Amino acid sequence: MLLAGDNPPPNLLLPDKLWRFVWPASRRADPVFVHHLFQQPEFRRKIGQAATGTSGSMKNVSQAKVLAIVCGLPPMDMQLAFVERMSCVDQLRQSAVRHQGELEALHGSLEDRAFGAKH
Repeated sequence: MLLAGDNPPPNLLLPDKLWRFVWPASRRADPVFVHHLFQQPEFRRKIGQAATGTSGSMKNVSQAKVLAIVCGLPPMDMQLAFVERMSCVDQLRQSAVRHQGELEALHGSLEDRAFGAKH
């Protein structure tokens, strides 16, 4: 599940059926929490078990079957605390990736100065 602003992963597979989650005003689940739930290996395994079809590459799972998967749902305050922590983790990850790129550029510059181009 991609959220607005997310970059799709390189191994993204698009189903022939797309679903739209509509969140009621009095919702019991936070959309970002559900996004992370769908990324969990155990939840993905349950989706795989609910899938039907004869071809391994063309399995289908209905929305009704996904919605029927039983899983724990913590209270909203715990979901929101999780979402806040994950937001901090994502910001740290993005910062680390940015800094890694900067360090690689600096390393390349130092290599050029030490072993490469003559000035």
